[in-house]
Amino acid sequence: DVCSSDLKNELPPGCPPHSETPYAFKTWAIQAARERGHQRVAWLDSSLVAVNSLAVVSNWLAEQPVFTPAYRDNFVGHWSSDAALEWLHLNREAALLVPCVETGTVFFDFTRSQAVDAFELWHQAAKAGVAFRGDHRNDCGQVSTDPRVKGHRHDQIVLSTILSRLAIPTYRWAHSITRHGMRYMLRESTIFLCRRKCYGFETRGAVGTELWRLLYHPRNALRRLLHQA
Repeated sequence: DVCSSDLKNELPPGCPPHSETPYAFKTWAIQAARERGHQRVAWLDSSLVAVNSLAVVSNWLAEQPVFTPAYRDNFVGHWSSDAALEWLHLNREAALLVPCVETGTVFFDFTRSQAVDAFELWHQAAKAGVAFRGDHRNDCGQVSTDPRVKGHRHDQIVLSTILSRLAIPTYRWAHSITRHGMRYMLRESTIFLCRRKCYGFETRGAVGTELWRLLYHPRNALRRLLHQA
């Protein structure tokens, strides 16, 4: 097990520090597994645990080269810095049509050429670093002067753009991953449960789908909708 034995407490060889290129360690860890001969490689954030059968993942990978769920109802254009979009040769309006993926859960089947292509483009972007850098927030216009931009999502927006360009489908978010607590699950089945203590932020209605906000935090949701109007 390359992840638990070799890379548990240190970055993969050659990987830049997180402070320099956020989340680049994901592609370096996957590459380390490839170099050891693994043809099917999964990345799971350390906060995730499987709470149901992985049959959905297996069935998906029987037909598709990559398994990764959509990132709720978010789009690349809402979570990309101006510098990242320039590096990706993608304008803001086009980026607003590209669904964002959740890169805390990524499975690659490297026996398929499309998975190889997608990963190598992702890893190249991590090496370049430009599209991986940027603030999580945009409250002071630090990643873009466009008021529609909420912040920057590093590795997520890069892989999202790559999968879109290669026409590789993403799995619908609702049935693949959730956060902490039954309220957030909306009675939907889930494969992975996140143990991070970020659910307090989420249960205040700061993130999540508009439906989820309206159901559990109507005041915050209506304030957001009125502001956007």
